[in-house]
Amino acid sequence: MTARVSLGLPHAVFVVSGACGLGCQVIWTRMFGLGLGQEMPAVLAVVAAFFGGFALGARVSDSLASRARTRPAWLYAVLELIIGLWVLASTGVIPAANRLALDWIGLEPSGLRHAAVAFGVPFLALLPATAAMGATLAAMEDFVRGCSADGRVVGSLYAANTLGAALGALTVLELAARLGFTHTLLVLGVLNLGCAGAAALLGRSTLRRSFSPNVVQGSGRATPMLAPAKLRLLLWGTGLLGIGLEVLGVRVLKLVLEDTVYTFASLLAVYLLGTALGAVAAKRCSARWPAAGRLDTLLAGLAVACALSGWAMAGSPDMHATLRRALGDSFAAAVLSEALVAAVVFLPSSLLMGATFASLAQTARDAGFGLGRALAWNTLGGALAPVLSGVLIFPLLGAKWTLTALAAGYCTLALGATRRWHAGWVLTPLAVAFGFLPDLRLVQLRSGESLRAWCEGVSDSVAVMETAEGHRTLRVNNRFTMGGTASANAERRQAHIPLLLHPGPGRALFLGSGTGITAAAAVAHPDLWVESVELVPEIVAVMPEFAPANTAPPDRLRQFVADARRFVRATTNRYDVIVADLFHPARDGSGALYTREHYQAIRDRLAPGGLFCQWVPLYQLDERTLRVILGTFHAVFPETRLWLLRLNLETPVVGLIGRTAAGVAGVGSLFDNWDGELFARRVNRGELREMLRELGLGEPSQLVSLSVSLTPDQFPAEVTATDNRPVVTFLAPRAAFPEASKPYATLFELLKWTRAKRRGANDRPEPSAASAERLQSILVARDRYLWALRLEAEGRPNEAREALVESARLSADFTTGYAHAITLAVQMSRDNPLQARQLLERLAAARPELPVARSLLERLFTETLPAP
Repeated sequence: MTARVSLGLPHAVFVVSGACGLGCQVIWTRMFGLGLGQEMPAVLAVVAAFFGGFALGARVSDSLASRARTRPAWLYAVLELIIGLWVLASTGVIPAANRLALDWIGLEPSGLRHAAVAFGVPFLALLPATAAMGATLAAMEDFVRGCSADGRVVGSLYAANTLGAALGALTVLELAARLGFTHTLLVLGVLNLGCAGAAALLGRSTLRRSFSPNVVQGSGRATPMLAPAKLRLLLWGTGLLGIGLEVLGVRVLKLVLEDTVYTFASLLAVYLLGTALGAVAAKRCSARWPAAGRLDTLLAGLAVACALSGWAMAGSPDMHATLRRALGDSFAAAVLSEALVAAVVFLPSSLLMGATFASLAQTARDAGFGLGRALAWNTLGGALAPVLSGVLIFPLLGAKWTLTALAAGYCTLALGATRRWHAGWVLTPLAVAFGFLPDLRLVQLRSGESLRAWCEGVSDSVAVMETAEGHRTLRVNNRFTMGGTASANAERRQAHIPLLLHPGPGRALFLGSGTGITAAAAVAHPDLWVESVELVPEIVAVMPEFAPANTAPPDRLRQFVADARRFVRATTNRYDVIVADLFHPARDGSGALYTREHYQAIRDRLAPGGLFCQWVPLYQLDERTLRVILGTFHAVFPETRLWLLRLNLETPVVGLIGRTAAGVAGVGSLFDNWDGELFARRVNRGELREMLRELGLGEPSQLVSLSVSLTPDQFPAEVTATDNRPVVTFLAPRAAFPEASKPYATLFELLKWTRAKRRGANDRPEPSAASAERLQSILVARDRYLWALRLEAEGRPNEAREALVESARLSADFTTGYAHAITLAVQMSRDNPLQARQLLERLAAARPELPVARSLLERLFTETLPAP
């Protein structure tokens, strides 16, 4: 076996091991997020738990390697065996740990308690695997070092493992989308066991240790030795600053990129790839250009790279927009655009980070400090970085000055690294660079908008925009609009429609508060106690900006800041109505709110006869994703109805409304019957009746016109979304492209299903206030009206007017098409009076009992046009 092959095989094994390790970390993080919640104390604690186990394993790896000095390959094989077996076991350990953690966290934990449980549970549950992962670098280095020419293999091994991690970041999500989390872990565990087997075979091969473990051989260039205390500081400091820069970069780019599950994967892969390339280049560059390999030069270069990253972040909105235009409007183009932006932001710094750690780790190994100890100190710094950089400094100082602090940290390390204080030359250009660095809040104002309020939190940036007309809009991370005063009536409808369908709700829960307008509207229903849950604290902080639209008596409404999934599982209350907001399905984390287990947890919290409404944004979904959501919902709520929020094509929304069981005996419900008297009794309070009239819900026919004559059991879903396989998480980002697709396309697919349904049996309970034919005429007229809106949107006005007249003719109860045609006639009366008159005449003929068309004919055209 040649030396090249001898060294290539262990490196290949280490690439696979790195891919499996990163893949496991991604899957474990998502599995724990389902149980511990998505609040930032939990998210950061889980990350720290991984780092903590990794550091502990690295710390003891030197002593393990020294004990297995004669058979280092076998030590590595044992470590991979432990990893593989525990990865397989984690498929059962993590769900059990999540159940325990839920009880320990409780409903309203303090931040400290939540973080302590979220750290301790994953740390202990994953410790065998994470500790073994932390020990693999020292074990593999001890084996490969004895087979190399000069014994300096830390950089190449670190590069191989990090390259594998980058590959894992790119591939694990595709595996999870196809197989689910459990089966993905099984695949990764088997691969780890394969690495163990390969290492055992290498240990028995013809590889021979040709290098003495206690002698440093090289090219004759002396390796500068550092005092242990200084080495510990440099290792810890570079870990802290390096991960701090990664956390900051990801946080800022959330304001620019799509923020899907694939966004973070792209950013992480680019960061890891740069680190791997830097580790590979370190040895070669330092041999050719000795000054470039000096530690103070690398650290000073990292300070400069921070400034370059800052300027790249500042230009990232324009850069991303240019790439999107150039590459096209497809999912692949969107992912590639994000990766290219990440490369510009991260590559200069990550290349130097890889070179710096490789140099420091090799120095530690050569000096007898211990490779494992070096990795442990570096990992401990990285564990602290998310808390220090993301939680403490960033919300206080903002992105620009957090980045400045990171650069200052690198300068400090550079100045004291090797007592070569000439590195201070970087301070002047850095001060100039950061002095002129633009604001990194990257607020993206649309035409006619001004920034009314800005709140920057640990995970999200929340803005309140105001138009010249005074309308206020809530926007998260520049991309996700969460409502506003201009859409206040639509937000109020989100509360009233499901509440009206219940015969007498006494307690309601709203998951996702947004502006607070929806929950506040619910208090118009008499004797109703309302609770509302919002994940993002900064959204709750800016709610006063939407007063008085969201004003509600404090003795009728209580606001919680919590993860919706965790809250539903932790509360012991029973609710008559639960309403889930318009969760943006493509946004990373939202897919977990469309799973069967989440819906089942909600069902368990409903009182007998209770209703659950999930509002779904059709304009952000394709047909396939909608089928998955409908099929998943119907699997938990067999008794389901579908309702449109409003008759709108720009942002069509449908509500899935399910009931636990039949209503209380003797109590009528609008969920079952279209009864005018029942509707009148339900809205008998003056304030509620007046509000419903203003929202276009004051008459039974207006409520009926929003119903969709379809239940999800009429068509099969391809697959239901589960916690193990959250299909919506992976499908919805793909459905968001191309952006040029019509926002109403999925709505008309849904209406197509309803037309097929009407040709079959009608399973809706027979209405008591109107005949089945009358009900169907309302729905047919409604569909014809929506078709007219589509014709208008597609630039076919003549056909649109024909469809509006047909809608008016089909139903005397559905008058929306009639009213829309009247508006068009008035608008055309100046520029095209002949067509306006013809439209009014046709409306008068279609609905002679309605006086508006005839009155307008007499008022507008008696004197201006001759009689036909």
